[in-house]
Amino acid sequence: SDYGEWSTCTEKCGTGSRTRTRTCTNPAPLHGGAKCPGSDTDGEKCNEDPCPIDGNWSDYGEWSTCTEKCGTGSRTRTRTCTNPAPEWSTCSEPCGGKRTKTRTCTNPAPLHGGAKCPGSDTSEGDCNEDPCPINGGWSGYGEWSTCSEPCGGKRTKTRTCTNPAPLHGGAKC
Repeated sequence: SDYGEWSTCTEKCGTGSRTRTRTCTNPAPLHGGAKCPGSDTDGEKCNEDPCPIDGNWSDYGEWSTCTEKCGTGSRTRTRTCTNPAPEWSTCSEPCGGKRTKTRTCTNPAPLHGGAKCPGSDTSEGDCNEDPCPINGGWSGYGEWSTCSEPCGGKRTKTRTCTNPAPLHGGAKC
């Protein structure tokens, strides 16, 4: 028989696997006939995009020099979101989706009229680029066949699974 539906992927991200099976029943071997050629199981990788990693703050750095030699001044210290740095978001769709990553302008942040960081704070990219499964649909029935007998015979009409044909692991009619 043809392979069945794919199993659920073993991982949501970071590369998992999935399988599908078929049986040797179309027809089954009888009276010493040979078994069907090939394997009854098919497998492939799935959800290969890396898993999201939430960012966390590093330790604070050293204090800056005080802004005043005497009287009231100020000093600063900074930390960065690099422990680890944030990575791509989860993909928006199981196939043909988008993902984003963001950054902040804090290393250092603009102060005292300084310019903002150049470029956008958000980056977008494609993910799960494999085509989406398309489930099959029946065509309309064709014309009646000619009768099998002049009297008491049978006629048939047929249709095909081509509206649309299943693609990319989509369900059969």
